Amino acid sequence: MGIHWKVFALNKRQSLLQHSFLKFIEILMNNAAEPLVDILKVPELRMYTVNNAAVAIARARGTEAPWAGQRIITASDWGCGIPSCVPKETIRRIASEGMSKEEWSPGQNAEAKRSYYLYNMKALEITDCIGVSDCRCGARLHQHTNQIRRLAHLRMSADDVALLGRLTCPPVPHAPYQAVLRCVDLEEFVRDDVVASSEFPYSLGEVLCCFTAWSDGGHARWAGSRCDITSLQHVDDSWKDVSEEAVSHLEDEGKDWRVTGGKRA
Repeated sequence: MGIHWKVFALNKRQSLLQHSFLKFIEILMNNAAEPLVDILKVPELRMYTVNNAAVAIARARGTEAPWAGQRIITASDWGCGIPSCVPKETIRRIASEGMSKEEWSPGQNAEAKRSYYLYNMKALEITDCIGVSDCRCGARLHQHTNQIRRLAHLRMSADDVALLGRLTCPPVPHAPYQAVLRCVDLEEFVRDDVVASSEFPYSLGEVLCCFTAWSDGGHARWAGSRCDITSLQHVDDSWKDVSEEAVSHLEDEGKDWRVTGGKRA
């Protein structure tokens, strides 16, 4: 059996698409967390051929990166409680979705824990409609024309169309992005280049899962915090670099597995 995990954006009541129940090591093995790179990465929109009005509209609608700045948690089905950093209004919104008091405050017995409310909350699964799960190890959507062509048969929302346009547009040549994964609430960050040059070069998606894991056996300190992926120039000098700690987490969780290169931001 084992413990199964899902990744959630609590504010949006969305979960990262999974086609099966995954153990934590399987998230690392199967590239299941790599789509997080695309949905968390705030692009430098000057890289693209768009006018200022279009940039303003994209930012107003929040379609640059649908999970950027959202409260992220990687919850297990054996979880218990809720991160203290999650606002009370978010808790009330989750609890109001048809959950009983018993479900919202599970007991300590195994059967109750298996119905942990965050893992089982009603959440829209995302990334399937844009085909991110078809791309592996740093591939870009604009290189997958066959997958993109199939999207014409899907009913997509305006936000999905906007995101698809960003992901499928080859960027204009630009300076290195120097991507970082940020925890905005704790003012900590992880550099993608440090992870890429380590012995465990997973993507920042797997890093995020390690830092936001929430189960009865332990709580990672980023769980429920606001996170995004942006460039190093948007990190203040007072923020803490936890890149080496991230590599240590990846080594602890995936020491029996090796990757040749995760998806780079």
